[in-house]
Amino acid sequence: MLFRSVVATLLSSSSTSTVTIANAEPAVLVPGHASAYTSNATMISRLPPDKILGLTIALRPKSDQALANALALAQNRAPNRLTVDELGSAVGQSSVNLATITSFFRAAGMTVGPLAADQLSFRVTGTVANLEKALSVTFGNYVDRAGNQFFSTDGEPGLPTDVAPLVQVIYGLDNFPDRKSVV
Repeated sequence: MLFRSVVATLLSSSSTSTVTIANAEPAVLVPGHASAYTSNATMISRLPPDKILGLTIALRPKSDQALANALALAQNRAPNRLTVDELGSAVGQSSVNLATITSFFRAAGMTVGPLAADQLSFRVTGTVANLEKALSVTFGNYVDRAGNQFFSTDGEPGLPTDVAPLVQVIYGLDNFPDRKSVV
């Protein structure tokens, strides 16, 4: 059941937009990252350029067909699941695509962590200055009407045209407090 939920999520969000940033190559915006909370908040300062942030880069599966094949394979065995390594082999990005993605982040001055066993995510760390330049965003400290302080980007991140289609989501672009109910 969880596998079906993950598959549905991965298939549902695939739209991107292209934008040209001043004095930069065209970048493709990766939607769904701009914090909805910044529209009701005030930026009180920029994040220090030398502050180190860590992000998790979650990758798209290599194809919709690969996802369908993995789901079919999982349904034909007990207990209806694949191992992490099998999932990575079935839906993870190719070594060529992984090299393209990780090379981009390394060239932008970031440290790239190891690829997850499922071949669908990895961590990067870098300074705010390097992240802002690489992702075409500005990081700021915000305060909302309720007094919550958090950092966030000022908009959607942009990635080069050869990298953006491979990225599903970038985690860590804000630290707005999670307001889930504890019951």
